[in-house]
Amino acid sequence: MVTGLLSAASLRERIARALAKARRKPRRRYVVFEVVVSNRVSREEVEKAINETFRKLYGTVGASMAMLQLVDYDEVARRGILRVRSEYKYWVLSALALVREIGGSKALIVPLAVHGTVKRARKRLRRY
Repeated sequence: MVTGLLSAASLRERIARALAKARRKPRRRYVVFEVVVSNRVSREEVEKAINETFRKLYGTVGASMAMLQLVDYDEVARRGILRVRSEYKYWVLSALALVREIGGSKALIVPLAVHGTVKRARKRLRRY
């Protein structure tokens, strides 16, 4: 009988911890990337290509859960920063590897680094 009470209390604690974790604000990661393409592509074209590839791979629900957002993109240097929920960073990296066309031109997106803060990601972006 005592064992049953302890396991029930333990189960309640585990459920309470899981609910607290679910209520927390999602952690974000910032992916620094470079676009390899022969001509200049705009921010909108890059964002559209990444979102379309991600949606094809993981669907609309996956895209909404990942909270994917293009934070910064430099058209001249062809480098940018992508914000994503930390649980989905590997999903984003795999989707970036599958982008083959941007704005009608053949292209590749090469991830350079993943950071925990946008400040650190911008610092890395300036370094390249």
